[in-house]
Amino acid sequence: MKLKEKIDNLSKEIKEIFDEIYKIEFFVFESKDEFFIKKKKDLSIQEILIIHDIFRERTAIFNPHRRKRGEPSRVSLEKENKDPFCNIEETPLDYFGSRLENEKAFSALNIAQAGNFHSLIIFKQHNPFNLEFDDFRSAIDLSFQWFKNVSLRKEKLFRFFIWNFHYRAGASISHPHFQIFAFENMPLSLKSLSQKIGRYQRMNYWESLKMLASEIGIDFSSNNLKFFFDLTPTKDAGAIFSFDLENEDGLRDFWKILKSLLSLGIESFNLVYFYDEPFKNFGFFVDRGSLAKLNSDIGSMELFVAPIITLDPVDLSEALRQKLSEG
Repeated sequence: MKLKEKIDNLSKEIKEIFDEIYKIEFFVFESKDEFFIKKKKDLSIQEILIIHDIFRERTAIFNPHRRKRGEPSRVSLEKENKDPFCNIEETPLDYFGSRLENEKAFSALNIAQAGNFHSLIIFKQHNPFNLEFDDFRSAIDLSFQWFKNVSLRKEKLFRFFIWNFHYRAGASISHPHFQIFAFENMPLSLKSLSQKIGRYQRMNYWESLKMLASEIGIDFSSNNLKFFFDLTPTKDAGAIFSFDLENEDGLRDFWKILKSLLSLGIESFNLVYFYDEPFKNFGFFVDRGSLAKLNSDIGSMELFVAPIITLDPVDLSEALRQKLSEG
């Protein structure tokens, strides 16, 4: 990787300044799996560089090989009725020399790596809008097993999964799937967030947010689930949630809310769920807008200044409460 070479070749004086500001991690992913040799040879070896800015408390992951994974074209979107994820044999085996699989989902190695460990949990249902609770439950079960398996390979990992629901949310394939990760080092933005939250003295920070959300009328928590809309979200319909992967009732309550939001018109979303401390069992959700829109919902304000939110969370909560009451 040219960036890594440039850093390595800095003069001693300049490298001292670099090391004052940045910390780097570098590793090479290499696979001799038959899938890569036959179908994705140009992705069989990948260099991954992770740069942490100590002062801005930001982390960036560089892997130029991800550009070779293939991206959807606008012409193909309406014609797509199958993709490589529809056939388990068209996906590579996972880290474990095989793959995890149950009736509704299976795991596979991500062909374009973005972490120390980076796999996929793929739903067997092709259409993301036809998913049911059993599909979700099955994918969660495999995620839980993946977290357990990867911890046998290396201790003290920071594990989480993300769900980019449809193209507008950043998915390269519309077929529903989680991306699941294990990092050796927590990204600095999350470490910073944890430290700042730890300085809050009145009571548990998350409980304070939930209490305020309840008073405002934007809390949908139950005995087994915390779910409330955020007053400083990244994008529209931003929510904070918490549930235990092994709690059936909590999962079911979360799925009801998610399906209700989809029925209210949300067509794409981003979701993250953290498995380890300091954010154990917590996650975040945001709406990413209509699939029919041509413009991005993220511009210079969102990237460099502050997000602009176009949806009142109280209006959304009233509509969601009505939808949930209809069963």
